[in-house]
Amino acid sequence: MAPLQENEAYFFEIMDAAVVDPEGREVGRVKSILEIGEGHLLEISHPGGEFFLPFVEGYIRGFHRGDRVLTVVNHEELLHLND
Repeated sequence: MAPLQENEAYFFEIMDAAVVDPEGREVGRVKSILEIGEGHLLEISHPGGEFFLPFVEGYIRGFHRGDRVLTVVNHEELLHLND
């Protein structure tokens, strides 16, 4: 496998990772990763169901590989789109 840059992760590392907001509050867990055109969506399971989060800089703050924790921002607007 190719070496990763500081802010990169392999998809297998992100699967089932905890998803938290910048304050450390748990949002959910990564359930699956979907390829859409030239990008990816993370399917996040949370107590209210599931939602899809674009795997782009505007939503992803960082990934802590050792703890398998993905920090996200601006996710609140996406929580209830499937309702």
